[in-house]
Amino acid sequence: MTESEKRLREQRIRLTETERRYRSACKLRTTTSRELAEMLCELERLKAEFLPGVAAQSTSTAAH
Repeated sequence: MTESEKRLREQRIRLTETERRYRSACKLRTTTSRELAEMLCELERLKAEFLPGVAAQSTSTAAH
Protein backbone atom coordinates (compact mmCIF):
# COMPACT_ATOMS: atom_id res chain seq x y z
CA MET A 1 0.00 0.00 0.00
CA THR A 2 1.44 3.36 -1.01
CA GLU A 3 1.56 6.40 1.27
CA SER A 4 -1.19 8.01 -0.78
CA GLU A 5 -3.42 4.97 -0.34
CA LYS A 6 -2.72 4.90 3.40
CA ARG A 7 -3.59 8.58 3.72
CA LEU A 8 -6.79 8.07 1.74
CA ARG A 9 -7.76 5.10 3.91
CA GLU A 10 -7.17 7.11 7.10
CA GLN A 11 -9.29 9.98 5.75
CA ARG A 12 -12.09 7.58 4.84
CA ILE A 13 -12.03 6.09 8.35
CA ARG A 14 -12.13 9.55 9.98
CA LEU A 15 -14.99 10.62 7.72
CA THR A 16 -17.00 7.48 8.44
CA GLU A 17 -16.44 7.78 12.18
CA THR A 18 -17.42 11.46 12.19
CA GLU A 19 -20.60 10.69 10.23
CA ARG A 20 -21.47 7.94 12.73
CA ARG A 21 -20.95 10.25 15.69
CA TYR A 22 -23.04 12.98 14.07
CA ARG A 23 -25.93 10.59 13.35
CA SER A 24 -25.80 9.30 16.93
CA ALA A 25 -25.74 12.83 18.34
CA CYS A 26 -28.77 13.79 16.25
CA LYS A 27 -30.76 11.09 18.03
CA LEU A 28 -29.83 12.30 21.51
CA ARG A 29 -32.07 14.91 23.10
CA THR A 30 -29.19 16.14 25.24
CA THR A 31 -27.15 17.31 22.26
CA THR A 32 -27.50 21.05 21.71
CA SER A 33 -28.00 22.62 18.32
CA ARG A 34 -24.65 24.35 18.73
CA GLU A 35 -22.90 21.02 19.28
CA LEU A 36 -24.64 19.58 16.22
CA ALA A 37 -23.62 22.61 14.15
CA GLU A 38 -20.00 22.19 15.22
CA MET A 39 -20.08 18.49 14.37
CA LEU A 40 -21.66 19.21 11.00
CA CYS A 41 -19.00 21.82 10.28
CA GLU A 42 -16.28 19.27 11.08
CA LEU A 43 -18.01 16.69 8.90
CA GLU A 44 -18.19 19.10 5.96
CA ARG A 45 -14.51 19.97 6.42
CA LEU A 46 -13.54 16.30 6.34
CA LYS A 47 -15.64 15.73 3.24
CA ALA A 48 -13.95 18.67 1.51
CA GLU A 49 -10.54 17.18 2.35
CA PHE A 50 -11.55 13.67 1.39
CA LEU A 51 -13.32 14.28 -1.92
CA PRO A 52 -10.39 16.00 -3.69
CA GLY A 53 -8.21 13.10 -2.52
CA VAL A 54 -10.60 10.62 -4.07
CA ALA A 55 -10.63 12.53 -7.36
CA ALA A 56 -6.84 12.73 -7.45
CA GLN A 57 -6.52 9.04 -6.60
CA SER A 58 -8.89 7.96 -9.39
CA THR A 59 -7.15 10.30 -11.85
CA SER A 60 -3.70 8.91 -11.06
CA THR A 61 -5.02 5.35 -11.29
CA ALA A 62 -6.60 6.05 -14.68
CA ALA A 63 -3.34 7.50 -15.95
CA HIS A 64 -1.50 4.20 -15.35
